[in-house]
Amino acid sequence: MIPTLTPGMTMAGRLALTEVPRELKLLFGTEPPGYARIHKSILDAKVPAQRVNGMWTVLRSDLPLIAEIFGMVVAEPIDPDASPTPRSRRTRVAA
Repeated sequence: MIPTLTPGMTMAGRLALTEVPRELKLLFGTEPPGYARIHKSILDAKVPAQRVNGMWTVLRSDLPLIAEIFGMVVAEPIDPDASPTPRSRRTRVAA
């Protein structure tokens, strides 16, 4: 049976396939695989995904697994809710 969203249901916790590369880059900080590569891997049943209303979606909680499948190994994922670290500025010293 193909899942469909009924009134009152949301895609909470799910990402459209088109959003996956951007989310991987934000979370892991390395260059992600492109849309076409992820799509092919879904069709080959290498990446967990589900069609909802005719659109491929993945669970947000599967992003670390998807990153691992594509070799996006990072010591620790970047927390998207963390505040950015301040950049240091070079200052000129008057002579």
